[in-house]
Amino acid sequence: MLARTIILEEMQENEEFMLKAEGTPEDSMHFKNQSFLYDHRDHLCVELTVNGEAIFLRSGIRIDRQYMDKEDTSRRERQPYALKANCAFMQLNCTAYMNQKEGVLAKRKIIAIGSQLFILMDEFYPVGIHVYEQIFQFSRKKAVTISANRVHYEGENVCMDMHYMSGDMTTDGSISMIQDGMDAGGGVMTDAISVRKEGGAFRSLLSVIHCYDKGLTPSIEIRKLVPESFKRGTMNDQQVEALEITMGEKRYIVSISHLDVLESADLFRVGDCNGFGNVLVFDASSLEKKPIVLR
Repeated sequence: MLARTIILEEMQENEEFMLKAEGTPEDSMHFKNQSFLYDHRDHLCVELTVNGEAIFLRSGIRIDRQYMDKEDTSRRERQPYALKANCAFMQLNCTAYMNQKEGVLAKRKIIAIGSQLFILMDEFYPVGIHVYEQIFQFSRKKAVTISANRVHYEGENVCMDMHYMSGDMTTDGSISMIQDGMDAGGGVMTDAISVRKEGGAFRSLLSVIHCYDKGLTPSIEIRKLVPESFKRGTMNDQQVEALEITMGEKRYIVSISHLDVLESADLFRVGDCNGFGNVLVFDASSLEKKPIVLR
């Protein structure tokens, strides 16, 4: 499943990214600063297609349930991106919500391991107390179920599981229906869900998206790890978050630091892997366990 070689394209002065499987249009992820559906007017949206089948029509963020104007006022900032050893890193920032009296800087980071496994990290740096919301709109109706910390999507030929990895992420378990057209009066109704988090300090929303062929039983185990810096000791979720993802014989360890808290000479350990860097992927099932440094 992960053997397809991926390519990463920067679009429109880094306001958008397109991740694709090389030589085929079957797998793609389109990531942009605004919404794809302008009647919703949210930000940092993702469209996802696997095996030629659309899964997300959009996956964006909204803060305090506010809709932005169609004329986006966010300031464009050049953000880092990388493609190494069939792993990709993308990041976009949204400053539109900073225009409020108590503003919020929102960042979305995406790590791709191959073309069908993704880590989604949303970061919120606020003044004041806010409610943060992720909106996921799917391509079909009556295709989504929610259980505990997992959302399951079943398409015609492809399934997707989204695992929430932040402890205080909440959803009321309801599946709403919204239109998939560009205008509020057009399009068909499809499934949509939202995931929320509230607070008056830094907040993050971390999830793992795993896509696979329909009819297969997915073999995946995910758990959070606690990184340890050789200089600073144990790192908390406000500083660095790390995951161990096991898929059959393959085991990956992924580490993401907030605000690039780790210095270039700051060696740290996560699980049974050691490395330097603010965004790392380890093939922990290999003997070398060398880090893929994405930032």
